[in-house]
Amino acid sequence: MARKTRFKESPDARPLSSGREWRGGRSETSAEALLDGPDPVGVFDGEGRVLQVNGAALRAGASRPAEPSALLAGYPPFWKNEQERERIRGGAIHAEGLRNEEVRFPELGGSPERVFWISVRPSAEGFVAVAREVTERSREIHELRATFESFVAASDRDPMTSFFTREQFRLLVERETRAAATSGRSIALLHFELDDFQALNDTHGIASGDAFVQRLSEALRETGERAGQVFGRVGGAEVAILIPDLTAEQAAAEAERILALVSRLPYFSDARTLTLTACAGLAFFPEHAQGALELIQATAGALKDARRRGRGRFRIHDPADHERERLNRLRAQAERIRDDLTHGRFIPVFQPIAEVGSGRIVSVETLARRRDEDGYLGLPIDF
Repeated sequence: MARKTRFKESPDARPLSSGREWRGGRSETSAEALLDGPDPVGVFDGEGRVLQVNGAALRAGASRPAEPSALLAGYPPFWKNEQERERIRGGAIHAEGLRNEEVRFPELGGSPERVFWISVRPSAEGFVAVAREVTERSREIHELRATFESFVAASDRDPMTSFFTREQFRLLVERETRAAATSGRSIALLHFELDDFQALNDTHGIASGDAFVQRLSEALRETGERAGQVFGRVGGAEVAILIPDLTAEQAAAEAERILALVSRLPYFSDARTLTLTACAGLAFFPEHAQGALELIQATAGALKDARRRGRGRFRIHDPADHERERLNRLRAQAERIRDDLTHGRFIPVFQPIAEVGSGRIVSVETLARRRDEDGYLGLPIDF
């Protein structure tokens, strides 16, 4: 004779099947096995009304239904509100049900938050929900995730300046340019480098250079007034700053302010006061670039242009300047090639092509090489 369950069913509740089988995509689950198990179990009709709960559910905070039509709204561990109830009931209409849907109950009366994983299977009555409390496991996972995230955050920051590292800053520029392309916003990227920084390290020691960079980073954070301004240390003596929503005039003023800040920042070493200068390059998205890589390259090109002009300078990226530079380089190259042809500096070089199996030479490839005035045979990349 089948063992009786320890809980009474509601008078109008339909009996559960005592077998465990699938019929037409619906699961017939044993009431004995589930209701006597250690995990909270609830049996519901198709509308989500509770028909029966087991002892584990009662101990977890559920109440025994007063009548068959009672909704288990607000009763842990199955759901805490109508939204949760609809989410779980929606999963119950599928043959595969739901598996390990997380439901959290906030602190009540000083008790800590409780976390349950809910699994749901269709049944003849409607569906059966099984809850497994994972509060401690969830807390451990949360602590591990927090530890991991703090480790990742630390690895994404330069230890000396607390600015983003080069790679992390590049990823940030990629993210911000994608967002700006969607929203139609503009972004300014300012890249500056300290002048003669290597000479400072060579003369006064690496520790002196590190100390100056650290002081500079503190000064930049203290005076950075614009919302959304992000710093990255992209080289030993290089800092990049991403600033949203700046006009060209505002960005130029910001570049001048930072260069002035560098030149006014005194540093004392060996009883002497040292001062440094910096050069900066500035570019804008989407005016000067279609994406993050182009924006970074445009800013680096502007910085290079500023350094060619002397110390303490900044330049805004000018595509026309770079185009003129490229054309001038091509013209000079063409003149040199014409001169080499006139003086017979190009010579043929023959490279045999052989069969792999027999080693027999089957053809010869003819290559052009340029011999300079000293007799050196250059590579094709030279011309």
